[in-house]
Amino acid sequence: MALSLLRTTGKTIRVPTVETATRFLEEPAGSLPIARRRRMTLGAKAEVRDGLETIAHEYGAEELMIVTITHSHEARKRSYELIAEAFGLRPAS
Repeated sequence: MALSLLRTTGKTIRVPTVETATRFLEEPAGSLPIARRRRMTLGAKAEVRDGLETIAHEYGAEELMIVTITHSHEARKRSYELIAEAFGLRPAS
């Protein structure tokens, strides 16, 4: 949300609360800036994996850098765990 607003308005904001970000995501897809629609993927693990693979393919990327910006450190950590699970990755031991 913060990056999308920066791109479209040039203004910066603090990391929003979960409630604020949820309202922002509930906007109809057609009203979202094109850059936000192309770089955002959400859903169940398989949907996110497919979405990330599609984004990588569209950009011709061999790797992706994933940044989860959220109000809660635990939510950010869980996001990365779910993405790793979706790609069948395990922590290094």
